[in-house]
Amino acid sequence: MPRPLRVLIADDEPQVRDALRGALVADPRADVVAECADGLAVLEACDELHPDVVFLDVEMPVLTGIEVATQLETERRPAIVFVTPWDPYAVRAFEHDAIDYLVKPFDDTGVRDVLHRAVDRPADRAVPLQSTLGDLARHIHTPVRFIATIAERKQVIDAAKVDWIDARGDGVCVHTGHDSALVREPMDSIASRLEDKEFARVQPTTMVRLARVRELAPMDNGDYKVFLTTGATLTLSRAFRNEFIARLKVR
Repeated sequence: MPRPLRVLIADDEPQVRDALRGALVADPRADVVAECADGLAVLEACDELHPDVVFLDVEMPVLTGIEVATQLETERRPAIVFVTPWDPYAVRAFEHDAIDYLVKPFDDTGVRDVLHRAVDRPADRAVPLQSTLGDLARHIHTPVRFIATIAERKQVIDAAKVDWIDARGDGVCVHTGHDSALVREPMDSIASRLEDKEFARVQPTTMVRLARVRELAPMDNGDYKVFLTTGATLTLSRAFRNEFIARLKVR
């Protein structure tokens, strides 16, 4: 007999967690390994416990379920069942891309049925999932936030506090005042989440919050020095010069 599926329950409502647990413990194919009440705790639990399936509330404190799902590594991402109150937009999105979901209120049979469907999904489900997550994040107007690991603990950084960002390997370094932190997310992904009017590129691998620019100084080779209000000095390359200066003038 195959081992039971390791299941993580994530919802900020205790009664919902109780209902999910009650349905799952009655199924011999499920082993509930943890319960979480906020999104950051879910990420930490996934790193530590490696569940096979996560019942993930769409809207939770600290990080939403949508943000949690975007942060899980594609190669190690568990099967996800989004738990949501009735939201026609979300349901249409999930149905369109055959993504597993559970609408509140639910019954025990529905929980067990969706558990088995989630596990049976083909391995390439990550492609439509990424597209759907982006659409849902815009729909529920989630603030842009980054998840960094600082002193071996995951921390949430609000994009509103970020001064500039530069690429580091497969991720980026976000700079806030005199502090910086590494974020495991590609630059192109971060650029797509930031509002154009707030940030602009000075290099292919560097973005700056326009409001932090104090002064520009031309260099002999056509580049510019960019002095920030935080004291940092960056370089604006010729390839981005015209667009960057135009953006500064209209902000």
